[in-house]
Amino acid sequence: MELSVALCNEIKKHLGETVTVYTTSGGSSGSGYTGVLIQINCFFIKIIKHTGPRPCNSPKYGSKRCYMCKRFGVKYTVTTSIIPIDKIAAFVFNAI
Repeated sequence: MELSVALCNEIKKHLGETVTVYTTSGGSSGSGYTGVLIQINCFFIKIIKHTGPRPCNSPKYGSKRCYMCKRFGVKYTVTTSIIPIDKIAAFVFNAI
């Protein structure tokens, strides 16, 4: 079995769990990406890294609250990371 397919199959077991992924790239990615694994195929994985309040009073809207906040009560955003399988150096998860 090819290495990336074996890694893909192993990672699939942790869908919906909090994981940390270290990549072969440099810069700020050296500290890894921690989040909930929400999607995987044999080319990339997607994790939710952060949820939190979003800024509503952007310069685009001036002093008014943005339309989306007033209309739908949207108060949170989600930060996601898409990581190519072939760039994963380490995949960390809790084993029970």
